Amino acid sequence: MHPLEIEALREIVSSAGADPKKAETSVIDLRLTYGENKRIIKDWLKAEGKSMDLRTEIVAGKELETKMSAELQAAIEEKEKEKYKAVSGKKKEIDSKVEAMGPEIIKEISAYNPYMENVTYATLFACMNGRIGKQKTNVINMGKHGIGKSRGTSDLLTKLEIADAVIIRGFMTPRKVYDTLKANPSSILCFDEAENIMNDEMCMFILRPAMFGGEVSWLSSKGDALDTFNFTGTIIANMNHFGVTEAAAAPLFDRTLFHQTNLDNVQLVEKMQTKKTYHMNEDIWQVIKDKITLIRGEGLSELTEAEEDYVMAYIVKVASSASVFNKSLSVRAHGRATLVARCLKSLFLRLDAPIKELFEQLSKTYISNDDADDICVKILRQSPNVTRRELAEIISENRQISERQASRQIKAAIERGVLTAVNRTKVVVTPTAKVVK
Repeated sequence: MHPLEIEALREIVSSAGADPKKAETSVIDLRLTYGENKRIIKDWLKAEGKSMDLRTEIVAGKELETKMSAELQAAIEEKEKEKYKAVSGKKKEIDSKVEAMGPEIIKEISAYNPYMENVTYATLFACMNGRIGKQKTNVINMGKHGIGKSRGTSDLLTKLEIADAVIIRGFMTPRKVYDTLKANPSSILCFDEAENIMNDEMCMFILRPAMFGGEVSWLSSKGDALDTFNFTGTIIANMNHFGVTEAAAAPLFDRTLFHQTNLDNVQLVEKMQTKKTYHMNEDIWQVIKDKITLIRGEGLSELTEAEEDYVMAYIVKVASSASVFNKSLSVRAHGRATLVARCLKSLFLRLDAPIKELFEQLSKTYISNDDADDICVKILRQSPNVTRRELAEIISENRQISERQASRQIKAAIERGVLTAVNRTKVVVTPTAKVVK
């Protein structure tokens, strides 16, 4: 039991006309939760011929929530200050290590979670941009079981020892989702195995304003706001699929670092094999941890005018070659791409040629995550004998879109010369095709 919870229980007992000291010494059990103790007190008051005042119970509960949230945030801020103070004096040394170990850092991050580098980097970016009291970088990772979503998120947050990280697993009702956000309004919340949350329209209604950095509300059946709070924290969600409609999920694609990853059999086998050969380089990860602590304390690096022009030119390049079906392309695509560039510059100190190559690899999906070319070419090179209809079915399952939309992607790839239609049922990769990287 937290002292603030005991204080709230004393207030409830006092309002009922009973002796709070007697309740604290004879009734309240410190081994139990606040809710369990409240039920015991209710029974005790009834035996004493008294009753719990509903209004006082509600007011005490709301005050407790506010105080507990404020105390939690204050504790997190203090931990952050202590971590920053411990490394700020070594900033030159840390930056020198980053300068010297740049290629090794890139290689280590890639080896940590093969074929899932985008998920790993997105978690690092969310941590870098996770300053207390500021709107953060939210991430959604979708893909089948066992491809490395947890390794790149919840496991990584634990390894990085992020002070405000909260890992959540298992089933949650909409009310539990709301209460969890309210209890951790400035923290990094990682919803691992979040299918039930993302499959519930009420949960999505709660998460959308939280991810957009606005006021989150709990509504009555008539639509009246019964409770509200401001969420300025970070949300990272892992899932196998969305169970809600495309329209309900669409706003999240546009306001998060969204990844839809489905590895083929060859890639999955290679991931299994790396478990025997990969050994975490603790020295490199310590440098990454220290650098992230500095960035969280000082903020992200700004881009020069030339770097901003480079980012915009890359967006134009990708957008002009993207498919006709593209739910990622919007004005916000520029913000996502700029964020990636700023995070990479903050981590590696500059945007030179190797980092620009990494930027293009990572940011492309945030500009156009439904580009037909890559998946069409990948599937046909693996299975050149699949028919056009089978290709559409595979794309539909992979991208979680309708077969009609998948067929439009194939048609767009043919029109751009990436694929060649041999006949009505057969398509092949055009030998001279150049797929945008």
